[in-house]
Amino acid sequence: MDSGGLFQKRKQRLFVGYDHLNDGPYYEGFRRMFSSLYEITRDNSMERELDGDDADGFIRYLRESALEDCACVVILCGAHTHLSKFVDWEIKAALDRKLSVIGIILPTNPADATGQPLLPERMKLNFDGGFAVICRWEELSSTQVDLSARIRYAMDRPQVLIENSLPLRRRND
Repeated sequence: MDSGGLFQKRKQRLFVGYDHLNDGPYYEGFRRMFSSLYEITRDNSMERELDGDDADGFIRYLRESALEDCACVVILCGAHTHLSKFVDWEIKAALDRKLSVIGIILPTNPADATGQPLLPERMKLNFDGGFAVICRWEELSSTQVDLSARIRYAMDRPQVLIENSLPLRRRND
């Protein structure tokens, strides 16, 4: 008797934030690598296309819709991601929902003067405080890192470590 998929386990849902202008190919690569294991979603709202300034409305939409049922939020950190107000808002909404945050450092990330990757400020604050988790793109693409293990580790981080008090980024610069 064929169950017709009735008893298939539902995939965990991952929300992926990234610089849509510059890092689309990495999003597509991430989606191809992991869509058999996870339901991959992202923001496609009109606010982004129109370069909207309604931070509160955008964050409310993310909290109430886009992040619904997500296991965690993955941020692809390229050369300009740290400058994106939309990525900051996505991280803010994720932390408001107490979701785990994983940063993936892309090969295009230039690093700062000390050799540290450039991260969105809200993510850096949470990484430095022990809540957010980061890894490098090359680790994922060479299968040296099991993404599932990273997600489990991130989900086990104590929520008391969340720091979400920074003012919202208002511009992309």
